[in-house]
Amino acid sequence: MQIYSQELELRCIKTLTCKEIPEKVRSTLLGKLSKDFFHFDPTKSAFERINTIARKRFTVVDFHDLVDDPALLEDYRDLLRSSDAEECRSRKAIVSMLHSMENFRKLRTLYYMSD
Repeated sequence: MQIYSQELELRCIKTLTCKEIPEKVRSTLLGKLSKDFFHFDPTKSAFERINTIARKRFTVVDFHDLVDDPALLEDYRDLLRSSDAEECRSRKAIVSMLHSMENFRKLRTLYYMSD
């Protein structure tokens, strides 16, 4: 049973950090997410870093700043750099991605409860 999607989580990180998507949309997406939505360690760490920076600076960091951030492990930054995941650009795609991530989060919760 698959309890997470690495591709989906990478797509979410790329969407959150894409400069071409309006800051308001990215901030709204960030507000709807929590670390529970991520399972894959590199994306979980990246999300936590994005969230920390957003709380301190009141802005969402862009992708290039994220992969250059020394607070993330070098292996995680290399994985993010080498990812070919595409960001979601339309509202419909973002809502669909968020819905899928929510479903994986619920599935993991049930899995851990039954384990």
